[in-house]
Amino acid sequence: LYALACPPPKLHEEDGYVLPDSPSRYVRGTHLECLRDDGVWLEEAPPATKYLVSLYVTFTTLTTVGYGDITMRTTPELIFGIVMMAVGASTFAVVVGNMAALLGKLDIRATAFKER
Repeated sequence: LYALACPPPKLHEEDGYVLPDSPSRYVRGTHLECLRDDGVWLEEAPPATKYLVSLYVTFTTLTTVGYGDITMRTTPELIFGIVMMAVGASTFAVVVGNMAALLGKLDIRATAFKER
């Protein structure tokens, strides 16, 4: 479980070290951890995970699937959800396009006008 973004740590003005009441802290000098309300430290997500989650949110919004009660939590679930939404949107686009083309050919007046 990751936090997508941690607030910047509160630093001491003179020395630059992280204050004890800071909502974030550095781990191993590079990673950030956030303090949850229950007192547990939660690691900030790596950039690849942040990118994948942003793709999932984008696809969910643009395909109007909606977020619902069940959300994707693991990386394979996110990838599967993105792929399925892309397949579903593509299939819907093909079906609607074919139906529009079929209905366009059924216009008798336009066909008679083109034949003259």
